[in-house]
Amino acid sequence: MNKRKNRLNQFGMEVAMYCLKYGLEKQELSALAGVDASSIKKVGTGARSGVTVIPLVRAAMEDYAQDHEPMPYSECGEG
Repeated sequence: MNKRKNRLNQFGMEVAMYCLKYGLEKQELSALAGVDASSIKKVGTGARSGVTVIPLVRAAMEDYAQDHEPMPYSECGEG
């Protein structure tokens, strides 16, 4: 039996790319936004509606981006 994959929706990809760009873990982003990390995961895979979570996370991402510089490309990972 194949393992089920939870594919990311547009918001899930947005969060994943943001975390990669700024060197954050999703747990850190969830703490900044004041939401549970599992909520971000469930909204990012479409398992839960993001009516309340998405605005909080996007506001936290904007606030964090104003105070921090993105990581240089060479530090974002291999290749």
